[in-house]
Amino acid sequence: EDTKKKKELEEKLAREEEFLRSSLRGSIKLQALESNPPKSLHGSSGFINTAFDNEEEAKIRSQQPSPVDGQLKKKFAPNIKDLTTALAHVQQHMKRNGYSLDADLETVQNLLTSPSFRNALSLHSVIQQSFCINRPPSPIVDSAIDLVSECITSLQDSSQTEAIELMDILSRFEVEGLIYAHDKIAERVTLPPPSENDFSVDVGSSSTPSLKDHLTITPQPSHSPILLDDGIKIVRIEKTNEPLGATVRNDGESVVIGRIVRGGAAERCGQLYENDEVLEVNGVPLRGKSVNDVCDLLARMTGTLTFVIQPASDTKPSSPTFHGVMHVKAHFDYDPDEDLYIPCRELGLAFQKGDVLHVISQEDGNWWQAHRDGEEEHNLAGLIPSKSFQQQREIMKQTIMADSLESKRSKKNTLLCARKMHKKKKKKVQYNSNFTD
Repeated sequence: EDTKKKKELEEKLAREEEFLRSSLRGSIKLQALESNPPKSLHGSSGFINTAFDNEEEAKIRSQQPSPVDGQLKKKFAPNIKDLTTALAHVQQHMKRNGYSLDADLETVQNLLTSPSFRNALSLHSVIQQSFCINRPPSPIVDSAIDLVSECITSLQDSSQTEAIELMDILSRFEVEGLIYAHDKIAERVTLPPPSENDFSVDVGSSSTPSLKDHLTITPQPSHSPILLDDGIKIVRIEKTNEPLGATVRNDGESVVIGRIVRGGAAERCGQLYENDEVLEVNGVPLRGKSVNDVCDLLARMTGTLTFVIQPASDTKPSSPTFHGVMHVKAHFDYDPDEDLYIPCRELGLAFQKGDVLHVISQEDGNWWQAHRDGEEEHNLAGLIPSKSFQQQREIMKQTIMADSLESKRSKKNTLLCARKMHKKKKKKVQYNSNFTD
């Protein structure tokens, strides 16, 4: 019984829907409207509703996701054919609605066919393709090693299995190398926000929108290198009253970086490494120059220094490690100006017997980098002889003094001892009468 009633209800609904559809299709009024639409619709014009509030529209727009800063909004690169087709559609639409803008459309048509516009459009397409369509992902942070270090510190006190496993993963050599590579790439990709002093635009007194209102000028920071062909890079460093914090040495005709001192401008820029060859400084070639010539040249230069660097082929960046500070007490006086073996006297750290020194780098087996106690506010560290190097020098000095003393003693003994004078023997000749007159 229920099934029968349900079937009858479905058949009734189907008949009603069929009747409505056939009635609409056969409606005389609808057919008349379709064949002869009202003429008032063609010439209809709108009017501005002054009572409409734009706040609601602004609110809706604010809720929509905005494009990422630094990216273009378009997702395709237009070409001349697309613009010409769009202009033809606009022209047809204008004629259909009774607008006469032939002169303006002709001006636009001439603009599209001009060579200068085509060149500008081609450049725009290249920029669009590089910075929007095929844009690589941007890094969220440029110092992931700090986050990893903080995470490891937080997990050290935890006894959970997951925390121990995570700390073991983050401490692996492969992960450290991955984080190091990420930070190095992020340094080149991310740029700091521009400040008002980075550029100036003279907009005059005109009330029209200026170029500054539509463009965002992002200057390149001084620590970001410019990469050229063959791996050569250009590094800019702002020179101050302090030394740059790097030493150079000669390798044949080349001038290479021998050491990077902690806290100096060379280390802060993050683009100079040991064994890198310095090709030029502010346009001056350095090949064939001695270390003294290079030091004198840099001493005369002021302002921004532009280095042309050939990176070392065997440079392998080490994984980030955290070295502790070693505190030592000096047992002798040291003056770098009197040291003939120091790589750079300007970077030497003078100290006296009894001074406490804080050694912050022992990477070089002969020359450590340290601060005097109470002078940690100075960023640039100083060079001091290492313990082993100083011991070798003392042993050599004592050996030289002992040899000199022995030489003096031998000379003194020679002077006190008199030589025996041997008389020359005379040869006796027998008397022969044949040799007499």
